[in-house]
Amino acid sequence: KIRIVSPRDGTRVWVDEDVSPLVVQLQIKDFDMPREGSARIFGNGRDMGVNIVQNEMAVTVPEIADGTHTIEVRLVDPEGNELGINKDTKFQKFTALEKAEHVEYPVTAEAPRSDGTLDRLPGMEQWQFDVASLETQQPVARLQELFRRRLTEQQAARGNKILNLVKERHDRVMSNPASWKNERFLIFRNIAVGLGNQIESMVSAFVLALVSNRTFLVDATPIHHLFQPPEIAWHYSPIPDHVNHDYIYENSKLLDLRWSNPLDFPQLLCDDVVESLPQQYLFVFSDQYYMPSLLHNHRYQNKIRQWFGGDIFGTIARWLLKPKPWVADEVMAFYDRHLRDRTVIGVQVRTATMKGFDIEYMAYDSFAWNDFPPAYWKCALLQTPRNPPKPVVYLLVTDHPKIRKIAQEGLGADNVVWYEQSITRKNMGGHATALIDIILLSISHDILTTSMSTFGYVASGWSSVAPMVVTYQSTCLREITSQPCFHKWSYLMTAQCYNKQAMISPEVRFCGPL
Repeated sequence: KIRIVSPRDGTRVWVDEDVSPLVVQLQIKDFDMPREGSARIFGNGRDMGVNIVQNEMAVTVPEIADGTHTIEVRLVDPEGNELGINKDTKFQKFTALEKAEHVEYPVTAEAPRSDGTLDRLPGMEQWQFDVASLETQQPVARLQELFRRRLTEQQAARGNKILNLVKERHDRVMSNPASWKNERFLIFRNIAVGLGNQIESMVSAFVLALVSNRTFLVDATPIHHLFQPPEIAWHYSPIPDHVNHDYIYENSKLLDLRWSNPLDFPQLLCDDVVESLPQQYLFVFSDQYYMPSLLHNHRYQNKIRQWFGGDIFGTIARWLLKPKPWVADEVMAFYDRHLRDRTVIGVQVRTATMKGFDIEYMAYDSFAWNDFPPAYWKCALLQTPRNPPKPVVYLLVTDHPKIRKIAQEGLGADNVVWYEQSITRKNMGGHATALIDIILLSISHDILTTSMSTFGYVASGWSSVAPMVVTYQSTCLREITSQPCFHKWSYLMTAQCYNKQAMISPEVRFCGPL
């Protein structure tokens, strides 16, 4: 087991300031060095000439230019032959935050300056649809109506007051470039994680912008390609066109709220974020739904509840997330073919962490494959109304094609449908499929999800439906809320202001229900 981490805090290497020379910490376990061999380190594919013979060692990386870099560790035997056991990590060194390159897509972080076109997106060649039919806006309105159908008039109106104020302030700021050196901005940027994590963290970033009196902007390639701006012009790209790059860099901060970095979360719970984050340009990376840390900050708790009530995620998501017309077109075409005039039970089966283990392990665990998937069919049947007003269909959403055949065996071949496209996080086509699956799941009449799946959180949260959840014990239960769960609430339990008795809400429930 090989880890490449920062010696500063033991998290992933991520250079967000000038550090010279760069030092990385290597940790190699279950490999007896030097008896079984040694390790060699490569930078951007080139051997750095360092022979590592200790299981834990700090290595100095030669001076490198701004940009994206790869460090790779390769294990070799005593004769110097590679063993095929490698580990690499990608990191960025840069002196201008707005020029950082996204690793996963061949575009700059500030792109696209406009909506872009389908034929330039990697992975889109896997899609089967008529591009000419994507011009219509009708599916967008139909989709929004499906989201509204289960809300009361009061629920549908929740959040309108604060969101209208957000729009007014945003329009005033973004229409006056001369003021951009005096305004405070929060810029949400994505990292290479699943779409569920990206959406959760973007909604959290929106709340952070609200409580810290910042203008909310987005600089995230998947978001720009899959969603149209809501009622605000949220593209970050105009800012560096009008403000000097050096000025942005000197007056910015990168807030790292990833699961691998516990250091930056406590300030959201304990501090006045206007004072603790004074920088004018706040760039936020995250893979977590950290909104509950702001909700339990005594300065903001009443405000957030007054703004959004008990349905914080759903209220914000339905305003903030506006799928592009071609996405809505695909969703509604599938809906009309398979789901219209049916009672729909959405079933999400995530195998990547089946029973709490990685799929590489589960591929060889016949017990898990024989035990875990049938629990979904049992729970789905329990959710099925005894006398449904319309014929029942089970919408299957999964990350593994093997599950499809098993689902047909468990629920009946004629009763199961799924959206037939790529299952991957590696290209934009895969992200588009994920979004379509999330939307289809969210507009189902009832939802069954996998424990601790952010994909499932977003689907149920977007539509404000408390889902049924299949646990790692192959049982199922109804969640107490449709709100996503903050997986790393434990990072806050050692914070100075943490109060176990007072800080209780559905958003900080135990995320893996027993």
